[in-house]
Amino acid sequence: AAGLHAQGKELSLVVPAIDVDNPKLDGYDYNAIVAGGVDIVHLMGYDFHGDFSDHLGPLAPFGWIDAVNARVQNAGLASHFLLGIGNYGIGLGWYANSADAIAMCGSSYSTTTTHMATCPYGVYAPGIAPHCTTSKGDIWFEDAASMAEKANSAKAHGLRGISYYSLGGEPTGLFTSMRAAYP
Repeated sequence: AAGLHAQGKELSLVVPAIDVDNPKLDGYDYNAIVAGGVDIVHLMGYDFHGDFSDHLGPLAPFGWIDAVNARVQNAGLASHFLLGIGNYGIGLGWYANSADAIAMCGSSYSTTTTHMATCPYGVYAPGIAPHCTTSKGDIWFEDAASMAEKANSAKAHGLRGISYYSLGGEPTGLFTSMRAAYP
């Protein structure tokens, strides 16, 4: 960090989104990371359910994302953090970008779920949770509305901004909704 700062540059890191202190994840101590000179910390606000999961569900339940954002704000670190939002969908053993997931689902995908009330990974408010059944199987993904919901939480908690993973296949309306949260 000191070497980069001496050259007028910034240091950024990408770290998991963690909503509560967890001794098993001490390597991601947000306070220590910022105190160590990191200028921008990108939170991976996705993969609550991922391609490693034994079951499908929301990629990033809103309650989890909101708790992560609140943790950063309460630590007084919000100006150093960006929330990374997923731009893809996950099926069991396969994935697609958000635009392709939406195209596979057509106009009749669901945005509500009761799954998070009993999810073994943690109980959180699901928020907008797009999903459907395709010819390849079930897929859970983010659309412009679910991404905007997460961006609005980041803004409400004072985070520096947002980013998304991965580039390409952005859903229609994404950039308009992002500009609404971060003009």
